[in-house]
Amino acid sequence: MAKTPDLFDTGFATYKRVSIAGNGGAGTVFVVVDEAGKNFALKCLAPTVMSTDKRKRFKNEIEFCRNSNHPNIVQIVDTGAVLWGTTSVPFYVMPLFKGTLRTLIASAKSRADVVQAFINALGGIEYAHSRGVVHRDLKPENILYDEIGDQLVISDFGIAKFEEEELATAVQTKAVQRLASFRYAAPEQRENAATVDPRSDIFAIALMLNELVTRRVPEGVEYRKVGDTEPGLAYLDEVVSKGLQNDPARRYQSIAEMKDHIRALGALHQAQQAVAHAKSLNVPETPSETGFKPLSIVAVDWSDDVLHFILDRDPEIEWQNLVRSGNYNHQSFMGSEPQRLGFRGKRMSLPAPENIAQQVVQYAQGYVKAGNELYARQLQSAIA
Repeated sequence: MAKTPDLFDTGFATYKRVSIAGNGGAGTVFVVVDEAGKNFALKCLAPTVMSTDKRKRFKNEIEFCRNSNHPNIVQIVDTGAVLWGTTSVPFYVMPLFKGTLRTLIASAKSRADVVQAFINALGGIEYAHSRGVVHRDLKPENILYDEIGDQLVISDFGIAKFEEEELATAVQTKAVQRLASFRYAAPEQRENAATVDPRSDIFAIALMLNELVTRRVPEGVEYRKVGDTEPGLAYLDEVVSKGLQNDPARRYQSIAEMKDHIRALGALHQAQQAVAHAKSLNVPETPSETGFKPLSIVAVDWSDDVLHFILDRDPEIEWQNLVRSGNYNHQSFMGSEPQRLGFRGKRMSLPAPENIAQQVVQYAQGYVKAGNELYARQLQSAIA
């Protein structure tokens, strides 16, 4: 086999090989250093895989990454070609990352933090999909981890499916080709690669979302659930289940839909936790001499930017009016003031966008407490 190049020249710099970082089906990734002593990663096609198809895919990968300025897409800082034996092979240079998502999965970091970093990185996949690019080989090793910035970036678009409108040299994958790693491949990728679309990437994302917490890749229907490992993240099981549907039509149809669902479920979980915490601190109240038993919140739901509180009974009309009046010391956000409260039977509703839902739950506890005090005082005055 031809000797591995020691130097890689471009029109602007020379990079010296330091070590081999990894080998893949399309070539080799080296750790290199430039004249200033700065380390980079350099991905180079191997002379043994220099087919027309591989060249075009490599070109597509370079064009896509160079034209992208998304923080969760790997940056290409330089390109060139090098003589490897008797064959001229293309290469590109990118920042050197010391870890991957696999590093985070194995780390001692809190699972909540790991999940949040992963969700943030989904913006990179969403960006690719918006440009007509389906990755098709998403796996922890292809998601690089920047420890300093605590950020994940998507890499290895070498087998991605590009829309012809996006890149003129797009290559249509033959139906017989099976390019993605089977462990993270969607069912349709195992059967017919020509049917691959963004929902195939969503299947891989769901697999990794579960693995981030359980450290196991789901297989079959009896896989270990997120809630079995981290009860506080149990709401993610619903997301994983939908993302792993065999029929692409039953999965999330976009990354945006998936992220919205995660945010909604997370907000609901936080709201429910806030109610549970408040209930644990409350001492059961008995009816006063007026016969009035203070109301309390027993459950909470959140959907479409509205919090729905379930009270322990139907509140009196006078009580509702006193709570809505806001004539008491309280905290509130614009748009979520007591005057915006709605009542229907035991249900009390209040507008609350996802980013403030948990805080609004706490404020609503205060509204109910104030309503109890005001109504009890009103009844007492009537008796006197």
